[in-house]
Formats: sequence, C-alpha cells, structure tokens
Amino acid sequence: MPPRAKKRRAEVAQVLQAMGAEPRQRAVRAEPIVTEPEIDPKESSKPGTSEQESEKGWLNMYAQIPLQTRQKIWKGEFIDLRSLLPIFRESNQQKVQIRNGEIIVSDSGVIKNIERMEVWSDAFLMYMAIFLSRHRNKHLELIQYMNNIRTAAG
Repeated sequence: MPPRAKKRRAEVAQVLQAMGAEPRQRAVRAEPIVTEPEIDPKESSKPGTSEQESEKGWLNMYAQIPLQTRQKIWKGEFIDLRSLLPIFRESNQQKVQIRNGEIIVSDSGVIKNIERMEVWSDAFLMYMAIFLSRHRNKHLELIQYMNNIRTAAG
C-alpha cells in the first residue's frame, strides 16, 4: 500500500475512533429494493395544468410519439419499447433494392428485437421523458430500474 494511502487510512481510523466506532467495523451498503412504480392518479397532472406545459414547451423531445402511445405510458399500460425508437416501423414495410439486375427485398432499418443495451437505453429514456411529464415524483424509481437493467446486462 502506498504511504499516502496508509496515512489516509490512519487518519480515517483516528476519526472513527474519536467518534466511538469499533476499529475494524466496516460499513455495509445495502442495495435498495425497487419495485414496479405505482401510479397514483391523484399525483398525475390534470389537463391544463402547468405540469402539462412541458408537453407543449421546449422539452418536447417526444413529439413524434403518437398521443395514444403517450396516454398508455401515462396510465402505466404496456407498450412496446421499440415503438419509441425513431427507426421502428410497426407496419410490414420492407426495403426493395435492385442490384446487378436482381430485386432484393429486406427488412433493413426495422428493429425486430432490442438486442443491444444502447438501443434499450434510448427507448427507455424516451419512455422516462413521457412518463415523468405526468408523474414527476417517480424519477428515482425509474433511474434505479434503469440502473438495475444495465447492471444485469453488463
């Protein structure tokens, strides 16, 4: 151990001893238990309130998301996270190309499954932006959930 680290460890031990702590007592950090966020209709914003202004104002990063999808998110109903991504198309659109006289039909550009953590994070951040516009007090639960998923995926 470097001398500077030993000195710092000794200083911390002296402070802990002055506070009455056991010399070798170690702090244990417990992970919080995060459950699914509960939605309280009393805490969500009503139409015409200032909380709804964020939907119209400068922080309107989800304007391309259909209102029906946003309403499902606000109610806590199931949505497909892929539908929040800009390159997702729910229809069966396919890309048609002609190469060397051959017609090639492909699904390029359409996300079938979310397989990379970065793509999931993009979709979940959009979900959070929409959800938190009505349920502002749930931000820590959503951040903890995202952290749990990212930790598990890593």
